Amino acid sequence: MTAQQPRNPTDWPAAAVRDLILRRSTALAALSPETIAAIVAAGRVVTLPGGSQIATREKRRNEVAIILSGTLRTYSISPDGREYRISIQEAGDVHGVLSCLDGAESPHDAVADTELCVLQIRETDLRRLMERHADLREALLQILCTRLRQSFAMLDNFAIGSPRLRLANRLVELASTHGRKVPAGILLDLPLTQDSLGAMIGLSRQRTNLHLKAFEREGLLVTDGGRIVIRKLELLVAQE
Repeated sequence: MTAQQPRNPTDWPAAAVRDLILRRSTALAALSPETIAAIVAAGRVVTLPGGSQIATREKRRNEVAIILSGTLRTYSISPDGREYRISIQEAGDVHGVLSCLDGAESPHDAVADTELCVLQIRETDLRRLMERHADLREALLQILCTRLRQSFAMLDNFAIGSPRLRLANRLVELASTHGRKVPAGILLDLPLTQDSLGAMIGLSRQRTNLHLKAFEREGLLVTDGGRIVIRKLELLVAQE
């Protein structure tokens, strides 16, 4: 069971932030204790209500945010008004690296799906930390490389992938980033409606449901009360 997290800025002492980075941040957990302590000392804990606009394409970001609690949704809007959901970020994830470092506008919009508590680090402080801590430079480079590869995979999916393949690939990705082992398989441990899943792959809720039911009949996964448990990850990976 996931440990309950503090809700307010005053509930996040430095030790609690350091502990969360070590436990939940895939990107930052390998940093030295000295680097993590320097990041925490340079940051400012901020709580934002659900629905807050975190980033827009029209503006550049001058800080990065390490998510402490809550979920953040990144997305793009098509000319006809449809939302394409790019990612769901939660505790331990780092948001805003690209725009903060290259000085350009945010590549997508981002909104807090729930109340969101983050550790904000200003661009000037981030650059100072990068100069002093080589392991932080390597971690941020790895974040950017990982997201570039994910972007290439998304382009391939939309260019040559069938709807079934797009759904399978996104489920595999979510299992990697948000999966938790349970007796029945791998639980996608995040709130995930069929609308939001469809928005990630450019499908309607109805078509998403159709393909989910097909996977369920084939024994690849089970759906239960809005949660998805992947039973045969290797067969999802093998989809063509």
